Amino acid sequence: MHDAPTPEPERARGAALRLLTTRPRTVQEMRERLAPRFGSAAAEQTVARLESEGLLDDAGFARQWRSSRERRKPRSRSIIERELRHKGVAEDVIGDALDGYDSAAAAHRAAARYAARQTANGRAAFDRRVGAFLNRRGFDPAIIRQTLQQLREELAISGTDAPDD
Repeated sequence: MHDAPTPEPERARGAALRLLTTRPRTVQEMRERLAPRFGSAAAEQTVARLESEGLLDDAGFARQWRSSRERRKPRSRSIIERELRHKGVAEDVIGDALDGYDSAAAAHRAAARYAARQTANGRAAFDRRVGAFLNRRGFDPAIIRQTLQQLREELAISGTDAPDD
């Protein structure tokens, strides 16, 4: 006896659940992954079902993304906003998820280990290298200056008496 063919929404749900086992996804990401394979109607039906089951939640995704960024790869608030926007998270959800984000603390966490390896060549090289490092991670110039000052104090870096580069 043969089983009846699985309807597209059920196949799409199975695929969606497999996608969710690797990492959380946003509603937009799930639609983009399901629609080409199963069609827009099955993708929409699957997304709606996953949302109602609490398995797909953009607000939860945004909070988790922020937490991950704070712990593993600190970035500026503007970079995290851009990343979440790119993943299809709504502006109000992004704002809620990033409420109270401490850019100064994130900049310090981002640069602390790198800065410790940049102490041998003097203050000018330290400032240039660590400043560029923080700039690439999207931090504002004021936050970069504040973080450089704090790190120089912590690492006892003064003057430009050591060779530059």
